[in-house]
Amino acid sequence: MTGQAIAMMVVYLLIVWGGLLFGVVLMATHSDETSGVLGRTEEGDAVELSETVEERH
Repeated sequence: MTGQAIAMMVVYLLIVWGGLLFGVVLMATHSDETSGVLGRTEEGDAVELSETVEERH
């Protein structure tokens, strides 16, 4: 492999692994309690909501 090919491989590996690491850190630092169907609501907890969603589908 040429030097240019190795350099491009390293750059793209850093982009892919950096994006993966960024996503993992983001998910670890931001809880997902307020988004999606299974978030906390006044109607009930996640188990009750998941049963309601399953009934609808």
